[in-house]
Amino acid sequence: SKGSLVVMAAGNSGGNSPIYPAAYASEDGIAVGAVDKNSNMSWYSNKAGHAEINYVTAPGSSVFSSIPGGYGKKSGTSMAAPHVAGVAALIKDYSPEIDYDSWVNGLLGSSGNSIINNGGDLIFEEPRNDGQAYPHDVITGKTIDEISNRYLSKPLIARLAGSKSSRKRTFNALLDEEGIVDEVDVITQSKFNFITLDMSNRKTLDISTFVESFLESGQIEYLERDAKVSIV
Repeated sequence: SKGSLVVMAAGNSGGNSPIYPAAYASEDGIAVGAVDKNSNMSWYSNKAGHAEINYVTAPGSSVFSSIPGGYGKKSGTSMAAPHVAGVAALIKDYSPEIDYDSWVNGLLGSSGNSIINNGGDLIFEEPRNDGQAYPHDVITGKTIDEISNRYLSKPLIARLAGSKSSRKRTFNALLDEEGIVDEVDVITQSKFNFITLDMSNRKTLDISTFVESFLESGQIEYLERDAKVSIV
């Protein structure tokens, strides 16, 4: 209510969802899980769970830090949370008048893991023909040509452009695309800036051409893989 953003460590019990107070991130604040130097979820870190929650990950394993009497390496979500709090502070310093929702959405919408591996079953970044991984999960008009239909058939998060009324028109247009989009949902906490797109049952269609038309028209600013949906 004071316009402050509370960043909370998710906890180190290896659970499927954050402990309190981080569990309050379903309403306000951000819960932070830990990843190791390879961007894999740390074994001890509590995950995001199955309910909608503001959750990101940050480096938390073997983090070199000050300790009583000197310096040392420590692990835990308490080591990960300050990374996010620091980024949040930099955003606020750069834009002191930023409102709370934009502050949270900026952190959530720009966060990503270059490689997320769930027991060897899920690798979010699809290798290119040259054997290298894509540099990031963000899909724009400049990178759409490098992205395959197989990659796009996974659930996506889209950031809609324009005013509230124009964003609603884009949303309705996506709903009208019968035969391509299986499901379109608003991420309610984002005030209609972000939506989820599910085209997972449309593997035989040219999804990239469909997505490119929305990117080129400026109706969608960018897309990214929906890690929350995929990892559950």
